[in-house]
Amino acid sequence: MALTRARKNFRIALGVLLMMSMAFFGTAAYVYVSVKQKRIDVLEIAPALFHIDVYQHQAQAYFSDQDGQYKIAAELLRKGFFSPIYSNAGKIMVRDLADQGHTPAQELVLTLSQGPQ
Repeated sequence: MALTRARKNFRIALGVLLMMSMAFFGTAAYVYVSVKQKRIDVLEIAPALFHIDVYQHQAQAYFSDQDGQYKIAAELLRKGFFSPIYSNAGKIMVRDLADQGHTPAQELVLTLSQGPQ
């Protein structure tokens, strides 16, 4: 039985996704074992992990509507407690939404510009 071109491309895409997921699992397992064996200090890799988490949030925001993007930006601002990497990314996302005319984001930008009271 001959494979159609679309089915062959689909199988190739699934194979690529499988390889990427296996590479991710291997990397995660290596990092976990290295942290447990004290070969990697968590404080040294924390900024990289925070950046990866921010990239994940930005990817989710890319596929969301403005309200979804606002929720993601607010979540990043809340995570700013852990690292300024989060708060900086959240502020940028909120400013972009405010520039696009999103009313809640405009109000939040005003609140952020006034600073803590």
